[in-house]
Amino acid sequence: KCLEIIKKMRDDGMDLGIKMPYNENLSLDTVALEYYKPKTAAYILKNGQKSQFFNAYPLKIWAHIMVFFRENNAGFEINLKNLKATPKSIELSKSEKYKKFIDKEFEILKVYLEANGDEKFIAEIEKIFTELNDKESLEKLEKLGYKLKKDNLENIRRQNFGK
Repeated sequence: KCLEIIKKMRDDGMDLGIKMPYNENLSLDTVALEYYKPKTAAYILKNGQKSQFFNAYPLKIWAHIMVFFRENNAGFEINLKNLKATPKSIELSKSEKYKKFIDKEFEILKVYLEANGDEKFIAEIEKIFTELNDKESLEKLEKLGYKLKKDNLENIRRQNFGK
């Protein structure tokens, strides 16, 4: 099936600029998303190549976000029950660097949701945005069709505007 899709991609003029490392646990959709090729991933998913790892995409996005903050010395306090943003992480979330980074992650998230990904796997990403008081990212999640939990966006609006 993979070879059929690769041939079809080539025939349709799609970017084949992804490298397939030898690993029996990888698939075309996984590799395309790992290399931030959202158009290629969407094409692959549309043409019937959805891997067994499909619902792991939100977890990968969550991990990318956590690594981004750690690499910028602005991690989160994490325990078994919750996640808590630190003042440094909140400050970083207001930066242009964060906004550019998160836009790339949203491209992948959009592909996931458009391919009928299970929303329950996005809840942890929502928690990060809620902790950061990142209203813009919560609104983006809503625009993608994700149903926010516990009125998180409304609570943030009240905090910001005193309503």
